[in-house]
Amino acid sequence: SAPYSRRPLRVEYALTGDGRDLASALRLLADWGARRSSGGVAEAYEPMRHATCGTPLEARWYCPTCALAVSDQEAADTRVV
Repeated sequence: SAPYSRRPLRVEYALTGDGRDLASALRLLADWGARRSSGGVAEAYEPMRHATCGTPLEARWYCPTCALAVSDQEAADTRVV
């Protein structure tokens, strides 16, 4: 943490690497939840958008080696026992 105001004392916090990794998953869950209705009343849903062009963002699997988006059918299923 780093103070950005001495009076009153205010501190800016930064996420750790693990926190940044988890933040991505939480953004996906928040987006999923925002698309659902709450208490039977549908709420206005505004998707996250690309800051450069304004296009709604979509979560996709991505292969960094091939530099390609991967479909669910192409993804190898890895099970941990």
